[in-house]
Amino acid sequence: MLSYPKIKFKYITNGKMIYNTLGTNLFDNIYLIYGKEIADNLIKVDFQEGDYALEGYISRPEISKPNKSFIVSFINGRMVKDMYMENAIIFAYSDYLMHGNFPICFLNFKIPFERVDVNIHPSKQEVKYENVREINSFFIGALKDALDKNHSKKFNEIFNDLSPKAEIFDAVDEFKRCCISAADLTAASYQAEGAFAQKLEELALLLEAYDAI
Repeated sequence: MLSYPKIKFKYITNGKMIYNTLGTNLFDNIYLIYGKEIADNLIKVDFQEGDYALEGYISRPEISKPNKSFIVSFINGRMVKDMYMENAIIFAYSDYLMHGNFPICFLNFKIPFERVDVNIHPSKQEVKYENVREINSFFIGALKDALDKNHSKKFNEIFNDLSPKAEIFDAVDEFKRCCISAADLTAASYQAEGAFAQKLEELALLLEAYDAI
């Protein structure tokens, strides 16, 4: 359904219709399979350079997953496990996502057949490229181009947009100090425990306020 979105598919199990695609386009099938929240937070990728082309969708930095299971890659329409593309995706998002978070991607890499070997694994789900460095550079360039066109903000730009920066950083520092104090509490140190709770509440209010900006 994702490899060939223009072909209509019906998936029925135990007499129940699970999927019924319209044969329109990739975005419609992503919406049908993965839902509105993911579909509404996708950026279109349509990048070509020489003999290479990368097409599909990647997620905005505002939405991510705790693992790589939502990175779906194809080469010339064949679904594969492409570690080169995965590594390029992770690198391209390194300025946008916290470590341990991964984007959602549905990407089809078009490459001349003679420049890729799909016979290195019995299941034909792994590939080997003729020029790994060149292709890695192409992947990163294509993904950064899509993210930049979407005006996605990097971590440092997000923090620069916070007007009273010193206030929130001071609150975080104080919160850390209170955490250390709270970790060493004795039965008599209720005052330190109260300070910890108060700073925790203050920090939560600050973060809530900045989250609304």
